[in-house]
Amino acid sequence: MNSHFDDITEFSQTLVSTNEPCIWVPSNRLVVHQVPVPSAPKRKWPELVPWMLEDKILQPPESMHFVIVGKSKDKLSVLVVAKDQIREWKNGVEEIGLLNYKFIPDYLALPWHSGLISIGQKSEHVLVRSGEFEGFSAPPDLAWHMLANVLQQSEGPLSLSISMPEDDLPEELKDKVEILHQRIDWQNVSFPGSTNLLKGDFALAPSSNTVNPWLKTAALFVLALILSFVTLNKENNRLQEEVVYLSEQNRSEFYSLFSGLTIRSRDIRATLESYISNRFRQRESLQSDAMQALTVLDRAMSACNCDLQSLTWANNSLELILPKTAASVVSQWTFEGYEKQINTGNENTLRLTLNQEYGR
Repeated sequence: MNSHFDDITEFSQTLVSTNEPCIWVPSNRLVVHQVPVPSAPKRKWPELVPWMLEDKILQPPESMHFVIVGKSKDKLSVLVVAKDQIREWKNGVEEIGLLNYKFIPDYLALPWHSGLISIGQKSEHVLVRSGEFEGFSAPPDLAWHMLANVLQQSEGPLSLSISMPEDDLPEELKDKVEILHQRIDWQNVSFPGSTNLLKGDFALAPSSNTVNPWLKTAALFVLALILSFVTLNKENNRLQEEVVYLSEQNRSEFYSLFSGLTIRSRDIRATLESYISNRFRQRESLQSDAMQALTVLDRAMSACNCDLQSLTWANNSLELILPKTAASVVSQWTFEGYEKQINTGNENTLRLTLNQEYGR
């Protein structure tokens, strides 16, 4: 909510409940000056500007309030207003209970862009905005004369935007009007933040209304942070429980598949790889020529019921030493894939040789 200073009593309740409202102060009580940019460091400008304007103001510099509002090319725009006037305005707004606010010259409520002069009306005064920071407020006769000087000194053609009835405009200006509004919009307007008159000695101390929102925001942030940590901790505990459950499930499934083995859950993969590798090596051993020969011989030896005195595997041949009493049985043996040879060993033994046949 924004309000003109002349209307603050009417909107007092709404203004008090608004955070840092804009109070439009009468521009006929202040002057906009332009001075060359000082060669001194920027921090020294506030001290130098009052004395640079000493010849242009009627009162002593120490009784005036100076606000540097902007810089354009090689010029500084400076708002100048009597300190007593600032105090009078402050007393007026604080009487209605307003503690946190801005004082902005009322001509800055008018819209503006390059190549445009904006004109409005408030009570018995005409408001004119001729630049980003420049403007004035004066009674109509004086205002039209001042506006004519601005148009005459302009380097290029200017169009007009008016926020007042067109009938109140001088005839010679009506053909320059491009934008027409019936009244000034005091609410929906943007203005340079540097134009707030409450600076320096008149700067307002932060009130509880401005501090509280920050405290609330900080408290909400801390609360959100705590809730995030609590949620993260709960999620971490849940994941740990799930890991333990999966570990136990792995152990249970492992024992059901590989009974007799003792293992920790984290060693399951290594143990399984070792177990499977051993099984592959056993399979390769069973498929070797020697083991196949023994497998073929196993059935015959079981039926023979004779004592095996020695067994030798060499050069893909299996040699058995058997008692000579088994000669009749051995002579009947046949082994698919093997060539059988029977030779006499000594007087009590015979030698059985099985040679693997190739190309079968």
